Amino acid sequence: SEHLSKGPGGGGQTEWQSDTFTKADLLAIIGLILEKEGKSRFCLMAFSFGARLAQAMLPDLIGRLDKLYLLSPDGIKTKGMSTATRVPMWARRLTRRALRNPGWFVRLARAGARMHLVPGLIVHFLSSNLTRPDRFRRTFGCWLSLDSFYLRRRRIRAILKESGLPTDVFFGEKDEMIRFKTLKKMTDGLPNVRLFLLDEGHRVVGEQLAEMLA
Repeated sequence: SEHLSKGPGGGGQTEWQSDTFTKADLLAIIGLILEKEGKSRFCLMAFSFGARLAQAMLPDLIGRLDKLYLLSPDGIKTKGMSTATRVPMWARRLTRRALRNPGWFVRLARAGARMHLVPGLIVHFLSSNLTRPDRFRRTFGCWLSLDSFYLRRRRIRAILKESGLPTDVFFGEKDEMIRFKTLKKMTDGLPNVRLFLLDEGHRVVGEQLAEMLA
């Protein structure tokens, strides 16, 4: 909580004053929200990288959760993420400094795509997240904080099985990032876990999801 400060707009304008965050930080924030709202139990919904954070916090939150919603969940088997986790911290910080002006790197990636050396998905990710200051900070903040949010699939499955926590997982059939076979294998045989397929890509947040939730 020591990293928080209020922006000019008050509610919804909270600013994070550090370039990284840990599981303990997020647990503290959740505790503050529950205290403010006068609640002891809650439902948790998380999308993509946020689902990785949610799953990593399950051992600490399981006793207070009524339901869990995982949307396109990272943290189970995401293409390229294993490489990201193996990069040493000094190299991550060096990369962040080198890409303060990322135009040259994005142009290089696009040239690699034209020569079929770089996947188009990677070029799209770099173009979307390195060229805007807010997304640049968020992307590297997540990468620098990644090591604090790791939980083995075996452990995630065991927690869901032992707790019986009602869990709905939403997955886009056209998702190019998450390995569906691994996700299905992890959730198969758990009566408390429902897996829903949407006619979407990785970004399942939209009208179809809203209708299904309703």
